[in-house]
Amino acid sequence: MTKELFIKTIKALEIQLTCDIDFSHKIGAAFPDAFTANLLPNNHILTLSIFNILEEEFNDKENKWINWFCYDINFGKDHLKLIARYKDGTIISMKTSSDLYEFLINNK
Repeated sequence: MTKELFIKTIKALEIQLTCDIDFSHKIGAAFPDAFTANLLPNNHILTLSIFNILEEEFNDKENKWINWFCYDINFGKDHLKLIARYKDGTIISMKTSSDLYEFLINNK
């Protein structure tokens, strides 16, 4: 997979998640007794398929770096909150999907 396609795919996952969260907040405003987390659209089937394809392509099924980047550090926005490190303590840069791509390629 090219770097460009990888970056576009990660961006699409981010946009979809943002739209889903926004949707759940708007529905939550209409139904104030509901929990917005329960109002997220049930479209995880496609998202999981995309993650499976990416994990297969980058041999990431065991470590789940892609999932960690997207959900745990919020697509790189929270890279300073959860810092990834090599075994020797060196920081692994995960600010952008480009950083993630380079890391995955170099550690395939």
